[in-house]
Amino acid sequence: MLAVGALFTGLVAACAGCSGTESAPPECHPGRSTLSSLDAGTGQVAWRASLSQTSELPPQVEDGVVVISAPCGAAVLDLADGKVRYDAATTGELVGVDDDVLFTVVRPTGDPATVVGTDLRTGRPVSGLSSNLPFWDAVVADGTLVTLFGDELRGDGGGEGGTAWQLQVPAYRQPRLVLGGHLVLVVAADGSTFAVDPADGALRWRTVPPVAATSYGMRVTGDGATVLTAATTGDERQRSFVYATDAWTGRLAWTRSALGVLGVDRHLTVLRTAPGIVAVDTTTGDLRWRRPAPGLDADAVLAPAARGAGVLVALSPEGVTAVDARTGTVRWRLGVERVHQELALAPDGRLLLLDSDVVPHLGA
Repeated sequence: MLAVGALFTGLVAACAGCSGTESAPPECHPGRSTLSSLDAGTGQVAWRASLSQTSELPPQVEDGVVVISAPCGAAVLDLADGKVRYDAATTGELVGVDDDVLFTVVRPTGDPATVVGTDLRTGRPVSGLSSNLPFWDAVVADGTLVTLFGDELRGDGGGEGGTAWQLQVPAYRQPRLVLGGHLVLVVAADGSTFAVDPADGALRWRTVPPVAATSYGMRVTGDGATVLTAATTGDERQRSFVYATDAWTGRLAWTRSALGVLGVDRHLTVLRTAPGIVAVDTTTGDLRWRRPAPGLDADAVLAPAARGAGVLVALSPEGVTAVDARTGTVRWRLGVERVHQELALAPDGRLLLLDSDVVPHLGA
């Protein structure tokens, strides 16, 4: 990683309006939220933490910590006990956390984008990385900061200086980076997906959607062994489908007509279709069950299936409802206190519920 000095004077000044004062832009106004860790099988609360950040994005889980991305700030908590390690303003958009460094990307008007590292203990910037090439995306994967500038994918080891690896990736049309188990996936609107090992930058495989089109809207998820892509074609006659790729070989495993992926674990994948919900075997795509949409709010957001508990968890105005992934029966319900909620699934199967005040630009 590239160390910087005076560069950070301008970067810090660029977010001077994120202090919650009257001069702050609307999206930087302060709010309150609560983050809870829940047992997916019972809904019991393991820990709960109060935060000064609100967000319309699900919590991120990275290497033993939970990261909350707010319009002008971030919060970082220990996954095990909910201890708050950072809860303050930040410069730029959140990328991720590696040990005691929080990475964000700053896009000054008229200047190249810079990925900034902030020390969680002091709140001061400690490192930065920039390029004259257009910035597309950045993620933190297994202790490596992975950035995509132009067609140059780059991995930088935390704190040791220098570039660990570089790889030219011919990904066009607004490519972005997605974490997929042990891989970093470069996903582009032309349908290309490149799977890269963040440890050494080796290109493991490349795929294109099994349905031909001029462009695609794509959402990628997975369970570590299988990469699931929900795609919608950009043609005049839109088609929506989900296809599964073996995460190790890149081989196409199965394809099904569906609107999106509601939940996935190593055994079961639950898909949203026009008639309702379909559950298939994650590895083979074989049908396990199908039924009309459960009696939940039509706008409910379903989180991934909890691995140990086998439940789908939905958000509605009344709160959180957990539905048995194999039978569709309600397992538990939990009320909420604030206005906006987000869900995420931790690697150990626990659910993370973020209960926030109104996120300003949602119109409240």
